[in-house]
Amino acid sequence: MLLIGWLALSFAVFFNPVARAAEDTQLSAPVGGIGVTIGTEGDGAAYQTVIEVLAGGPAAKSGIGAGDRLIGIVDEEGKLMGFQGKSVSEIIALIRGPSGSTIRLLVESKGSDGRKLYQLTREILKR
Repeated sequence: MLLIGWLALSFAVFFNPVARAAEDTQLSAPVGGIGVTIGTEGDGAAYQTVIEVLAGGPAAKSGIGAGDRLIGIVDEEGKLMGFQGKSVSEIIALIRGPSGSTIRLLVESKGSDGRKLYQLTREILKR
C-alpha cells in the first residue's frame, strides 16, 4: 500500500505539469507574477477570467484588462498549454515564476473573439 501511495505522489509531482510548476515555483526565489486577479465568470465558464488588474504591473503595462479570458501559456517550442477546465489555483501555479523570467500568455480580450499572445516579464508585485 505504501508503494502505491509513493507511485501516485511521484506521478503527481514528476509527470503532472501543474504540480511540477507549483513545486518549481516554491523552490525558486523570489517569486514574481503578472499582476492579475483571476476567477470564473458565470456558471460553466470554460476559461478563467481576469477580475482585476494591478496598476503598474506587467499585465496592465501590456494592455490586459478586466474581463479578458486567459486561454493558456505558449512554451518556447510554440506549444499551447491550455487553461480550459483548469482551476484558479492550477493557473496561478503556471503563471507565477521566478521574478525576471518571461511568460507567453494567450488572452482573448473581453467582447472579442480574437486572441492575442502577450510576452510578459514576471515581477515581484506590491499592492
